[in-house]
Amino acid sequence: MRDPAVIGNINPLAGIASHLGVLVLTASGAICMFSWAILQSTRSTKKFSIFLLCLGIFSLVLGLDDLFMLHESVYPRIFNIKEEFTLLIYCMLVVSGGVKFWRTILKTDYFILLVALVFFALSLFVDAFSASIEEVTGQWRILFEDGFKLLGIIGWFGYSLRCSMQALRKT
Repeated sequence: MRDPAVIGNINPLAGIASHLGVLVLTASGAICMFSWAILQSTRSTKKFSIFLLCLGIFSLVLGLDDLFMLHESVYPRIFNIKEEFTLLIYCMLVVSGGVKFWRTILKTDYFILLVALVFFALSLFVDAFSASIEEVTGQWRILFEDGFKLLGIIGWFGYSLRCSMQALRKT
């Protein structure tokens, strides 16, 4: 029940990028879910509202995963599910969402989404080749990996916000 910084006797700013990422993903999810709740009864925005619902749920899933380190620790230890498998599932969800909602996405400011996805991909790249990258950059590798991830999350939030505003303006 106690704060992890108190339990571990560490600086409360430890993990600040991760904490900010969780907050931003939660905000993204909340904005999308709120927008969905407003729009879902409007016939003209029904498809867009379902897109926002999916975007919101996925944002909250990513936030919970990040908060509780699900794909890094919980799933491997408790369910014997490898981290790579969970990341593959997340990638498949993004791709299948792109396929399902491509027409909707093309009606949005999708460039923001593309930038966010590039930053997420860069974070995954640094993670996948962490040993080689750390040989060159040293501990700066962590800044690159977590920095790219945080930039991806901020882009994701920006995209979620723009989509929600776009849809709400049409009502």
